[in-house]
Amino acid sequence: MINLKFQNYKNNIIFFQRKLFYFLFFVIFIFIFFPYLKIFNIIKTDTQPNALFISLILNFLFLPYLFYLNNYFVYLIIPFLMSLFLFPFSSEYIYGIREIGGYISVLSISISVYIYFKKYNFLNLKKFFFFVIFIWLIFGVLQYFFYDQIKTILPRLSTSPERGSTSLAPEPSYYGLMLVFFIWVTVEFFDSLKIKVVLILIILFQLLFIAKSAIYVFTIILVILLYLLIIFVLFIYNKIKLKYDNIILFYFLVFFSVLIILISFSFLKNTRIYDIFFRILKNPLLFFLKDESALDRLEDIFLSFKGFFENFGLPHFFGDWLYYINGTLNDNKIDFLKLKFIYNGTRIKSLWGGVLFNLGLIGLSYIFLINILLIKNYKKIKNTILLILFFNLIFISQVPLAHPFIGFLYGYLIYKNEIKELED
Repeated sequence: MINLKFQNYKNNIIFFQRKLFYFLFFVIFIFIFFPYLKIFNIIKTDTQPNALFISLILNFLFLPYLFYLNNYFVYLIIPFLMSLFLFPFSSEYIYGIREIGGYISVLSISISVYIYFKKYNFLNLKKFFFFVIFIWLIFGVLQYFFYDQIKTILPRLSTSPERGSTSLAPEPSYYGLMLVFFIWVTVEFFDSLKIKVVLILIILFQLLFIAKSAIYVFTIILVILLYLLIIFVLFIYNKIKLKYDNIILFYFLVFFSVLIILISFSFLKNTRIYDIFFRILKNPLLFFLKDESALDRLEDIFLSFKGFFENFGLPHFFGDWLYYINGTLNDNKIDFLKLKFIYNGTRIKSLWGGVLFNLGLIGLSYIFLINILLIKNYKKIKNTILLILFFNLIFISQVPLAHPFIGFLYGYLIYKNEIKELED
């Protein structure tokens, strides 16, 4: 009798534990794909740390399991430990805390995502992502009618009619960032070609006509152009083979895409995308030197990489960024770039530029890991090239390290590589 009661008690504990894990994993997925929702009005950052907090709880509950993680997590642990080492020497402790928050976010969320896929994987991700994409679409449209109401659930909201809607993000560019991530999610997690095409068209519609995010529209265009160039060169040198019917289909799709883009621009008059497109066509160099927003991003990328090389790959202390850029922008050595616009950023917006400037050579572990995982997980050279271009061009632009999707991407790719190695 006692043994029976004990067994029932044990079963109830296991049942409760499983339900708790299911609930926490579901919540962390919500916060990963809705990273800007303001739950508590405490932390004044655009990317809210909700997913980080849930991941810390999950990782504490799975503490014994952490000793058996995949070896690739070393590439995420070392940068986090380096950030802790640099923190006491920071000139700006608030800045240092935010940076450490980014490094622990990547590590903690990636571990939680890895554990989810390895041990549970109970969510129907196709349905989940389907609803996620449409929720972003619905709120993007609703914002035109309920601006003030949506503003209350976000840390801030900054836009204008020329820039477009922000949906559930603080700015149109952050909305655009989520949309480009959704492109990869759609290709990766959906099997049906028809569903992939429909969802990608819906995502591109949001990007062009609702978010009107110039930076990510032109990032995607740049990815496509570089991809075509690389594939063409490899084809010419017989490094890859292309079937002639595929070539004909490919050129038809390129022609059709260009036609759609040109038609789309007729509906985008008086928007920043339209303005940027024709200013670049008229004089690309003048655009990047005169447009404050474009120059700000160009300076951000150029100066962060410049600081990395000038310091011979050694790390900078947290808070050194503002001192460095103020000195560099007044340096006559870079007059050839005509960088006369005063940089207005307080932190590095470029993900790759930020980890290299702050951590030095240790920051290369992030770049190495994402690229080696892409190479190992996607065997076809054409797919590998496209994804390497896609993620590296996005991460070199305006992506915060604390964005929970970064941790999701690392955790999922590490898990996927582990499965592929077991199958091989």
